[in-house]
Amino acid sequence: MGKTFGKALQEIRELKGCSRTDLARQIEIRAEGIKKYEDEQVNITVKKAVELANVLKCGFGWDKKDFFFYPLWEISDQQESNFADNLRDARVMRGYSQKALSEKTGINVSTISKYEMGKTVPTIKNVIKIAESLKCTFGWNGNEFWFSQHKSKKKKRKKEIGIYDYWFD
Repeated sequence: MGKTFGKALQEIRELKGCSRTDLARQIEIRAEGIKKYEDEQVNITVKKAVELANVLKCGFGWDKKDFFFYPLWEISDQQESNFADNLRDARVMRGYSQKALSEKTGINVSTISKYEMGKTVPTIKNVIKIAESLKCTFGWNGNEFWFSQHKSKKKKRKKEIGIYDYWFD
């Protein structure tokens, strides 16, 4: 596995010169909680990941195997939590039923249903399982949560053209 959420969080926090204590105070948890997130001892929820990113004035994303944070130049005051809708749209675009996604991820179908209705907030680890199954990336851009399908790589076939491949009139 590539860079985890915890390692990416630690890197951006240190890059921004923010202590664990300062970051923890701003999201109203104990500093040990930040250490546990960074050490991957706690399964962080999407909601808490968004809170951390907003405090650090960053967006975040996951692409195939690596987590990353990136600076946001402008943060919207009107943040919209559209995770549920975008998750459902990504699943439907890939042509999976909730049951099929459940079978691919190992996440209970009723849990996936609750994610899509916005009744339950998933952990980042479960979102990674879902994204891997749907062959997509995901992230938070400071305003909304997004999913994006991987572009399929088409093999380019070498076309050989010889003198006998042409028709002459």
